[in-house]
Amino acid sequence: MEAGPSTRKTIASVDRALRLLFIVAAASDGITAKVIARRLDANLSTTYHLLHTLTDRGLLVRLPESRGYGIGYGSVELHNGLNRQLSVTPEIADLVRRVHDQARAAACFAVFREGQIVIAYVAESPAYPMPPPLDVGFSDAPHSTAFGKVMLAHMPERDRARLIDVCGIAPVTDKTVSEVPALEAQLAAVRSDGIAVELEEFQTELACLAAPVRRSGSVIGAIAVGTRPASMLRRRDELENVVRCAATQASYAVSHADRLTQLA
Repeated sequence: MEAGPSTRKTIASVDRALRLLFIVAAASDGITAKVIARRLDANLSTTYHLLHTLTDRGLLVRLPESRGYGIGYGSVELHNGLNRQLSVTPEIADLVRRVHDQARAAACFAVFREGQIVIAYVAESPAYPMPPPLDVGFSDAPHSTAFGKVMLAHMPERDRARLIDVCGIAPVTDKTVSEVPALEAQLAAVRSDGIAVELEEFQTELACLAAPVRRSGSVIGAIAVGTRPASMLRRRDELENVVRCAATQASYAVSHADRLTQLA
């Protein structure tokens, strides 16, 4: 998704090149320079200069048979870099995909990043989609999501108060817990149970369940599933078992990776 406009001072040529990348990414595999120039609101000569630069850097590819341009293989390194920074190792990604398959529900992995609770990885399918805006990079309203509650529950009290102050706890739906005492009581139950469940607190017709991922005893993330409320209520035990097992395995994978790093 293309980022919105910023009020900060920017470099126009860089901004235009990045907008061009988002245009190509949003298109089907093959978009011509003329179409890009029109959507970019730039002349064709400038557009070609940008296209050649980005192609040389591997971020775009020139497709055969006059199909235009597509996203280049150099972008994979950006994607891999983001995954590394979000702690999405191949083992974690595989676990989340297995949760999706076993639970027959959309699944995600969330982490702490720069004082926020952020979705780092999503596993979904046409049969079991993750409803928007729940996608990689989503960090809003943690008080209303199951993975957000898991991670809020295990934050130091001062850090949790700061995050709640920044994000607020305004109601997202008419079922959102939006008073601090009630939220704190709910988070205490999450710490005790080791699991968080929310029914339509973030979005109507959506229910989520999440369990914590730990590193050396500290919660560093959460694995969650999302499905319809009726399915959650009917399959609660099954879904909880899948998510708890995956979170335990993810905790082991994270800790094992740390030990290997220390030995290297």
